[in-house]
Amino acid sequence: MGQKDISPTRLTSARTSFKAMEAALINSAGSFIVSDITGTIDEGTTSIKSMTASLVDTVDSLDGYLNAVALAFSKTDQDLATNITEGTKVFNMKNDSEDRYIRSKNENIRRSQSYNSLY
Repeated sequence: MGQKDISPTRLTSARTSFKAMEAALINSAGSFIVSDITGTIDEGTTSIKSMTASLVDTVDSLDGYLNAVALAFSKTDQDLATNITEGTKVFNMKNDSEDRYIRSKNENIRRSQSYNSLY
């Protein structure tokens, strides 16, 4: 698999570029073009501005998602490091479980009629 390099600066730069593009587009082609198609140009400009605004929202959503993923990876990494540092935590849990099982079996034996008849 290829390595992914997602830079917060690139995301911010893309967002800024889309916002600048949206602001730079003028919805009045009639002010600089005198033609029968100025209405069509204005409609196209409106569509482009709408698409650009949508791209800004998409970049913002992507940024939020990537931040959440980064936090999840960080937490998982920290949990793994803690478990490695603590050594045999998983094995201790297994031993505790086995000990509880044995205690439970012993308690069941003590409660049995056969055991009580011995005393």
